[in-house]
Amino acid sequence: MKVAIKDIKPNPFRHMKRYPILEEKIKVLKESYKTTTFWDNCVARRKNGVVELAYGHHRLTALEEMYPPEHEVTLIERDLTNQAMIQIMARENMDEYGHDVSVTHETVRAVVQALADRDVILKLPVLTDSQKVNLRYAPGYSRTLKTVLSPSAPTEISGAPYTAEMVAEFLGWKQPGGDPQHKLLNALNALEYIDSKILSESTFIELSVEEGRTVIRETQKAASRHKNDNPRKWASKVGRAVAKEIQDGGSYRNAATFARTIDPVEPTIPDINILAKKLASKFTNLFDISTDKLTEQLEEVIEFKKHLDPAVGEDLAKTLMLVSSRATFYSTQLGIKRLLEEA
Repeated sequence: MKVAIKDIKPNPFRHMKRYPILEEKIKVLKESYKTTTFWDNCVARRKNGVVELAYGHHRLTALEEMYPPEHEVTLIERDLTNQAMIQIMARENMDEYGHDVSVTHETVRAVVQALADRDVILKLPVLTDSQKVNLRYAPGYSRTLKTVLSPSAPTEISGAPYTAEMVAEFLGWKQPGGDPQHKLLNALNALEYIDSKILSESTFIELSVEEGRTVIRETQKAASRHKNDNPRKWASKVGRAVAKEIQDGGSYRNAATFARTIDPVEPTIPDINILAKKLASKFTNLFDISTDKLTEQLEEVIEFKKHLDPAVGEDLAKTLMLVSSRATFYSTQLGIKRLLEEA
């Protein structure tokens, strides 16, 4: 369908003010249009007479900067549901802003708001009593579970019930084993803390997904240290300070050490030798086919890898590489000089 640029609206589930325009991407697109013209491969839907773009918002911005509002372009028209529009938006977000934790938050926020507005309906699975404590109710993010930062469950429960697993299934943000990806769990926690004023949206500006995860972790640790002494105050103070330190150029890998300068409370030290032995015993079983069910399944995938979807195989390989890099990082953190020299 041919549509004037002025009549093209963005994806209704994409809050444009929350997304930074990537100027370098706009520049590249404009140069491309000068030499090859606009590629007619953007998908849109027509709803109630309004043309809504499913993806390609940088392309639309580039067109708006190059041509008058009345200039017509060709779009591919599809009969897209609200669910499809959100899922397409999520894919575009990860392709263009995958490193930006604020955009991860915004993607999850869009799903939760759509649930609240009944723009999408997700079926609530049968939950056990232990699973019910992790229920959240759209448009909110607080769980019915009592935590240090939320010492009492909501007295009035309203809204559409959902779980992290439901959102993970909807977005496709699942680990190979089926559990929600860490970025989703951290996004829900971050949105809960933003909603309850413990942290703010500015806390996460210009942070990567891993840096955002670090802020959440230090926020939770501060709350735990002060569970009997104003945990919300200390969680907010430490979380915001750690975020600012990272934003100012500090390494997220040093966040725990920095947090101690803000909150010098001495932690309760466990029997560290017993704990280390237990961890060594558990980690020894990882990737041991004789004891680890996951390794047995991994061997099965490798045996029949010629039947594996390349994209799925690449995702699994990347996950294994990530696990390896994390294991290496933590092993070096132990600071065993002889092993570091051998490495």
